[in-house]
Amino acid sequence: MNTGDNMDIPKDFRYEHVLRMGKPVHEKYDRFSLRHPAMPLDKRAKIFSPFDALKGFSDAISSTEAEFGREGKECEPEEGLCGDDEQIYDDVKGTLPMCTRYYMDDASEEMAEYIMKARKTKLTESFMRKAARPIVSGGEVRPTDIAPVIAPNSERKPAVFPMQWGFRNPDHDFTVFNARCETADTKPTFSEAWKSHRCIIPASYYFEWEHIKSTDGKVKTGAKYAIQPAGDDMTWLCGLYRMEDSLPHFVVLTRDPVGELAAIHDRMPLMMPRDMIDAWIDPDADPASLLSGALTDMIIEKM
Repeated sequence: MNTGDNMDIPKDFRYEHVLRMGKPVHEKYDRFSLRHPAMPLDKRAKIFSPFDALKGFSDAISSTEAEFGREGKECEPEEGLCGDDEQIYDDVKGTLPMCTRYYMDDASEEMAEYIMKARKTKLTESFMRKAARPIVSGGEVRPTDIAPVIAPNSERKPAVFPMQWGFRNPDHDFTVFNARCETADTKPTFSEAWKSHRCIIPASYYFEWEHIKSTDGKVKTGAKYAIQPAGDDMTWLCGLYRMEDSLPHFVVLTRDPVGELAAIHDRMPLMMPRDMIDAWIDPDADPASLLSGALTDMIIEKM
């Protein structure tokens, strides 16, 4: 964290208080991001809760990075910005949700093909026109990013589409990035998508930060891990999708952790083997009957 104590802050700098309190470190873009927020303060106030207002600057930093490149130092996952639909309030109170980060290795021919197919669709042009954001072309994928997703086309065959990560929850003025597979069929935000709008998010691996509970009961992040199913160089994350403002959005499904993962976090993504991709996205399939085929044997590497 930077406290700003040793920084030369101009007298007219409006966000001196934020620098003094500290913020995530993004080196190259710190000063730029704070001087040029991604959105007006009054608009940010409608999106971020008052007691969590400082997270608006994390969003500004992410937007700046998306525009100018993702150089700079890796930041820690923000509290309360992601999580399962039924954990929104727990997250705000300090419980750290499942990390919402995964990686696309564009050096992989298979992954590069998914990226290329997504970029060639008309939806990519629509995202640029309506959201003014390009599809991620490789590297780390974060919440609200636009990435390749596998879903049925109009002929009900598997196809690749660009989709934006996150469902807006108008009731709570909140964006949700994960959904619990155990309760998705009963939650208003996810139930319709659970029935017939399921998707697969291709990834090389996903990231998770170790969650450590201190003596005072608070949970803090520890080491960062890259996690991938054993036996495949691809990771097939299970998700749900729906249309928002005529553009497709997705969330990643989560489940109880298995094996060593339980020591890192109390949730993990739901992942299917390659040969079950078609079955998972089939609109006529019963998703509950497919859960037993989810992958549990993971390779975990400390970053």
